[in-house]
Amino acid sequence: MEITHFSTVHRRFDTRVLLKECASVANDPDYTCNLFLADGGKDEEYNGVKISAVPKPKTKIHRITISQFQMFMKLLKSKSALYHFHDPELMFTGIALKLLGRKVIFDIHEDFPGQLQSKVYLNKPTLLVLSKIYALIESFLIRFFDYNITVNEDIQSRLFKSTKKVDVVYNYPIISEFINTQHDWKNKKRVICYIGGVTRIRGLKSLVQATKYANCKLLLGGSFDEKAFENELKSLPEWENVEYFGQVDRKKMFEIFSKSCVGIIPFLPEPNHVNATPNKFFEYLSAGLPIVISNFPKWQSFIDKHDVGATFEPGNPEDLGKKLREILDKRQELDELGQKAKNLVIEKRNWDNEYKKIKNLYERILK
Repeated sequence: MEITHFSTVHRRFDTRVLLKECASVANDPDYTCNLFLADGGKDEEYNGVKISAVPKPKTKIHRITISQFQMFMKLLKSKSALYHFHDPELMFTGIALKLLGRKVIFDIHEDFPGQLQSKVYLNKPTLLVLSKIYALIESFLIRFFDYNITVNEDIQSRLFKSTKKVDVVYNYPIISEFINTQHDWKNKKRVICYIGGVTRIRGLKSLVQATKYANCKLLLGGSFDEKAFENELKSLPEWENVEYFGQVDRKKMFEIFSKSCVGIIPFLPEPNHVNATPNKFFEYLSAGLPIVISNFPKWQSFIDKHDVGATFEPGNPEDLGKKLREILDKRQELDELGQKAKNLVIEKRNWDNEYKKIKNLYERILK
């Protein structure tokens, strides 16, 4: 049976959408898989997934209106057994497909009402109002989809107020990608890494500043979200401790992991962060890297339970630098911490088990 995933927001090689979900579906003997995007890219096949796109939007308004209409017209031409979409702005397209009798799943990657409150281009009262309006629209529309999936129990609990048709599919890593990552702990330099969005609310300023207190080098991969923040970060005296790679592919990411001693998630306590489970959380661990992360209650509990790194006060470069220095100074313990981190993922937290949830859900809907 043919399954079509579609998104107007996500990158072509998005980890969750393409590398995990679509590739798993395409390599399942029971299914074929399409992925429709709005990046204006060429038609191609990647790991069995047939990828095609509508033109790339010029603005966000263009994406929400014209790109959504173009995507809907493209979807109408397909005859898939099930449609699986990944963006809140596509809920109305999903509803239109339902009205035409199609099977539809909404994949909710983020706490979007919380995410709205962290946008930098509007004032806080306006963002709060928009967040509440979105939450009302979402709570009404998700009832009509055949099912919804999300990334953690906190978002699931919020959605349960509207419908019980919500399952959690965690952002656990693909073990085969990470299993061979090697570390020469004795000869490694004092190097840490961060890979992800290079944004103010993700705490990148305090991370760069912390390199001074930890006496370490930062390998940084990802895209800046605004030019002003890029200029601000690059003007810091501690920027000399940073090796910046821009957006990195998977191959480069593994090179960075192999050179690093610690993986960092320095998020600030924004509404969408405190209960988040970002991809890199488990990717660092599965690559055998101890992690140093913000001391949000959920993350603090994880570190206390599994002892695979340390936490720090978000936005405090001195505290972050202190925790990094403590880990980097204990070179003899890094190997043990790294092995414990990798074993934690291999034994309990891997993508193979999560895909089984998706397949079971597809089977229930399509039977």
